[in-house]
Amino acid sequence: MTSRSERKAPPPHPLFIVGILAIPLSVMWGPVLILAPCCLGWWLLKIEKPRLLSRHSAEIEGENIDLGRHKYPLTECSMTQPRFFPFQYGLPQVRQLVTLQHMDSGTTQQFWIITRPVGRTTLHPITED
Repeated sequence: MTSRSERKAPPPHPLFIVGILAIPLSVMWGPVLILAPCCLGWWLLKIEKPRLLSRHSAEIEGENIDLGRHKYPLTECSMTQPRFFPFQYGLPQVRQLVTLQHMDSGTTQQFWIITRPVGRTTLHPITED
């Protein structure tokens, strides 16, 4: 009898191996990748937003704007409603615009009052630079 040499099967393509590994991993990690942003959004809107808004209103209650010679109470300034920003510079924060009209000169000056999850509430003057 004559012997026939059988052809060896070629090795599997590397992308085939990657596909065999990636399909089960995608089934496992797919729901996690979908649920993670959903959970983060739920936490931001249901837990962090009310907490930051209440902290903001508690911290600015009875405060003054100190401009050196004069102190202006925030109750005499016109203020917008506080707004919640979920990802301002990577962290959630509450911002409120305050417009102060000086009693001496009649000029107006604007400030941002910003409350972040950590640290104290800060006052930032808006300049025209």
